[in-house]
Amino acid sequence: MHGILTVEAIRKAQEKYGKKPLTGEQIRWGLENLTISEARLKELGAAGFMQPLKVTCLDHEGGGAVKFQQWDGVKWNVITDWITPGSRAGAADDRGSRRRRTPRRRTSRRATAAKEG
Repeated sequence: MHGILTVEAIRKAQEKYGKKPLTGEQIRWGLENLTISEARLKELGAAGFMQPLKVTCLDHEGGGAVKFQQWDGVKWNVITDWITPGSRAGAADDRGSRRRRTPRRRTSRRATAAKEG
């Protein structure tokens, strides 16, 4: 998928800046103005591999839908449908949030004593 996004962003930038070596800034413009339609995905042989997307300078995820896969020891198996931001899939259950919580740093007693003394 990364290869598709990179090549399509370069192609988009070359539409604007010409078919020449591009600067990093020009490629960034291509990434931030990237649209890949379902028809384009079919042309690339990637239909079903990823959803159509539209990336902007304000939305670098292009919609953010994901599918999860699981390795069974032989092959990858898709285990979810497309999950979009804001959907209830993977939401917290009655036991609390599934968000990974980062533990707070604790100041050692020695450091606290040194500050106070």
